[in-house]
Amino acid sequence: MPRIYTLLTPRIIGLREIAHAVAASGIPLEHRMEREGLHAVLHAGGVVVLTVVHPRPVPVASEIDRLLPGVEAPPGVAWWTDVIVAPGERDRALPVVAALAALLDGIACDTASEWTA
Repeated sequence: MPRIYTLLTPRIIGLREIAHAVAASGIPLEHRMEREGLHAVLHAGGVVVLTVVHPRPVPVASEIDRLLPGVEAPPGVAWWTDVIVAPGERDRALPVVAALAALLDGIACDTASEWTA
C-alpha cells in the first residue's frame, strides 16, 4: 500500500527543488511532470518510486492542527505538498522526502505514523 507524507514548507516545491533533493539524497532517480504539471513522478528505470503532488497554499493554522494533530509546523509555512511513496519503495523514497524538507526549511510528516524530519 502506498504511504503518504505531507511536506509543510515556507517555499513552494518546483522541479529545481526536486532535482536538488534527488542529488542531495544520493538516490539515482529521474523525474517527469504529469497531468499538465499537477504532479511530478520520480522513477528509477521506469519503476515509480514517489509522486510529488502539486503544492497548495496551507490552510489556516487551525486546519494544520486538525489534519495533522501533534505536528508543529515551522514558522512561515505557506505550502502543503503531499508525497505518495509507492509500495515497497520507502528505502529509496525517504531520503528524497527528507532532502526536500531540509532544502525548503520545512518538515515532512508521515500521515500514518508520527515520523517527521
